[in-house]
Amino acid sequence: VREDGPGWRAEVDLPYGVTATQVIERREQLASGLRRPLGAVWPEPVTSEHAGRLELWVGRADVSKAKPAPWPWLRNGGDVFGPLPFGTDPRGRRVDAAMIEHNWLLGSMPGPGKTSAVRVLVAAASLDPTVEMWLHELKDTGDLDPFEQVSHRFVSGIDDESIGYAAESLKKLRAEVMNRAARLKNLPRDLCPDKKVTREIASRRGLHLHPLLAAFDEVQNLFGYPKYGKQAGEDAVFIIKIGRALGVFLILATQRPDKDSLPTGVSGNVSTRFCLKVAGQVENDMILGTSAYKNGARTTT
Repeated sequence: VREDGPGWRAEVDLPYGVTATQVIERREQLASGLRRPLGAVWPEPVTSEHAGRLELWVGRADVSKAKPAPWPWLRNGGDVFGPLPFGTDPRGRRVDAAMIEHNWLLGSMPGPGKTSAVRVLVAAASLDPTVEMWLHELKDTGDLDPFEQVSHRFVSGIDDESIGYAAESLKKLRAEVMNRAARLKNLPRDLCPDKKVTREIASRRGLHLHPLLAAFDEVQNLFGYPKYGKQAGEDAVFIIKIGRALGVFLILATQRPDKDSLPTGVSGNVSTRFCLKVAGQVENDMILGTSAYKNGARTTT
């Protein structure tokens, strides 16, 4: 047992036949046995070893009561082509994520902080002068209003006009992806050897191949809309599959992850997934991927 950041860490070889996942499933009982708050006890598997190796970290305080670390890009940054400081883990360690060449799917029940996570991504993109942003807040609460002045397309609402505007954005994005594919194909090989948008290409404004981020908060209100939903889902799947290398990427956030409000072509092809509190295993795996719950990635507790 040794000190590790704001707590202590131990690696444990469990009894034969007992797996780390079994312990993780019983985190509440483990915290009770250690007489520590649940938010201070964090068992993890050691995937580089064997299934019976457990890494146990016990914090000095409940993570929910710890002071949040300042965002590294608060004073300078950002660069969507590099690692994005997205958050911290229970130990206070910085967790980086990628933006360019990745599409995001974020999900949770109402309230746990889904839109706050979207704002981190949008704030990061807004700090990169090469990025063009299209923002769609489809619940009419004004959560993304501070970014309206730096957005090329923006809507906040849940009425027919607002949903139609969001659907039109996906239609325009699909056309943009097709146009970009042709422009990228014609670039000289010495500038674009891998046939994908790079920082150098994005910085040449005349090429019109800069990063284009389109965020849709409460996207279930678009995909589940009778008038626009089906076509919007098809357009989103096309963009996710083709637009990644062309500098076009989506950020989709939903509070109702099911087959009717989140097309399987969308949930099955996004590369970056972030899930907060959800009700059950089905919703968990709709966001994090098939077998995520079985493998210990559980957001139901």
